[in-house]
Amino acid sequence: MIKISLIITLESRLALSANDSASASAQAQCTIEQNATPSQTKRYTQCLDTQINQAKYNQGTWGQKRKY
Repeated sequence: MIKISLIITLESRLALSANDSASASAQAQCTIEQNATPSQTKRYTQCLDTQINQAKYNQGTWGQKRKY
C-alpha cells in the first residue's frame, strides 16, 4: 500500500513539473507585424496553434485531476 502511494505521489509530481514547464513556454505572446511576410505569418499561426494545444492539454489534465 505504501509503495502504491509513493508511486502515485512521484507520478503526480512529475506531471505537475512537466505541466509547469510546458505552460511557461506556451505563455509566450504571439505577435505579428502589420505587413508580415508569409514566413512570419506561418510562425505566428504555429505559435497560436501551440497555445491552443496547450490550453486543451491543461483543460484535459484539469478534468483528470477532478476525477481523483
